[in-house]
Order: sequence, then C-alpha cells, then structure tokens
Amino acid sequence: MQTLELYKKDIYQGALILVNDRYHYDESYTSTKQVEYLHHFIHHDAFRMLHHFFEKYSFDQDITIVSAYRSSQEQKDIYEESLREHGKEYTKSFVAMPHCSEHETGLAIDFALKQDDIDFICPDFPYDGVCQQLRKLSYQYGFVERYTENKQNITHIAKEPWHFRYVGFPHSLIMREKNLCLEEYHDFIKQYSL
Repeated sequence: MQTLELYKKDIYQGALILVNDRYHYDESYTSTKQVEYLHHFIHHDAFRMLHHFFEKYSFDQDITIVSAYRSSQEQKDIYEESLREHGKEYTKSFVAMPHCSEHETGLAIDFALKQDDIDFICPDFPYDGVCQQLRKLSYQYGFVERYTENKQNITHIAKEPWHFRYVGFPHSLIMREKNLCLEEYHDFIKQYSL
C-alpha cells in the first residue's frame, strides 16, 4: 500500500477546493499561476479550458466576463459596498464575505450577456440563447453552474445563473449527471478511498 503525505497547504489548492461560509479560503496559498484573459485574472487551469471553450464557440462575441479572481481585500470592498447600497438581506444572498468567496481562488467566473449596462453583482445571464448554449456545454470543459435554485439550502447562496466554477473534467460531468453541487460532490467522493 502506498502512503500519500499531504500538508495543510494542500487543502487550499486544486480545482475541487471548497470555499464557502463554512470552509474559508486562506489567501496566503493563492496560486501565483493566474493568467490574464479578457481583462480578468483566472486560475491557469480554468483559463486553458475557458480559452479553448470561448474560441471554439465564439462566445466572446455575445458574452463577457464580469468577474473572476478577486483578492480578499477586493471581496471585502465589494461586500461592504453591497451592504451600503443594497442592505444586509440582499448582500447575504449574493455576496460572500471575505475568505468565503470562490473568486479568491481564481476558479470562479461570473458571466454576463454583453450589453451597455451590466450589473456587477447580479448580471443578466438568461436561460436561453447563447447563455444557455454556454451553460449546456460548460461541463464538457470542466465548468459547472455553481449556485442553482434547488441547492440553496446546501450552498447558502441564492440562485446565480451567471456564476460558474471550474472543477475540471470528469468531475463536472459526474456532478452534472448526479445533479450534485460542489458541497455534495465533496461528500460523494469522500466515500471512495485511494
């Protein structure tokens, strides 16, 4: 039997890292392997697949990236600004507190339909047209729609049709086929040993 030695820093790395209100992200482990793509920094693994995905389907003609990697300070600023502008209930539903946002990993991307006026917190990303085409194909490139209406009781985040998370393939396929959010997928894979 082979022994696998893991270190504390290892739990803050990899495409399956879970970051939420229960599992906080330690920014000191942020990968320096962020790549700039369409004016946003994205984790290099997510970038490779996203670039290929966007190129193949020419999504950049109709879809834009609203947000990707954010430092904990940027997340704090967004959270506080949302509190001032929208209040506690709205902010709690749509904006994660610092160290609780997947955006701090560089693996989360918020998309929007290209238009003149785009809401930064809740961008328009409908369930039809080119947005739905991206949504339907995203799992083939390792991305999942992260916050769906039927999983709010598990994720503690309101439905966000624009928020996609890179988890890698085949994880994205399994999550799609079994209708699992990332929290559920973590529980699912813990059932198996090396």
